[in-house]
Amino acid sequence: MSVIRIDRPIYYSERRKRHFITARGAAMAEANARMYQWFPSEKAEYEDGYGRCTYPGFHFTSDPRLVAMRNRLFNRYMKQLKAKTNSTHVSDEVRDER
Repeated sequence: MSVIRIDRPIYYSERRKRHFITARGAAMAEANARMYQWFPSEKAEYEDGYGRCTYPGFHFTSDPRLVAMRNRLFNRYMKQLKAKTNSTHVSDEVRDER
């Protein structure tokens, strides 16, 4: 078995500071990171003596409106990625000449 170099597009999420193999993963990570900036998570609070939960905490996925907002952000990022790849796409003919 030999080692073969394969050139593939890699997507980078600026807010997550991480590389992703798929555009979908990068767009979702970017949308989630933006939502975490706007709506940070809160931990649950408990009473000291009895251990009863006094405040269940908060995460944006518990609110359907915020999940819909995250999905709209995701769709916007996907459209931006598709627009960038369509405008900078190198045709097969040019690639063969190199």
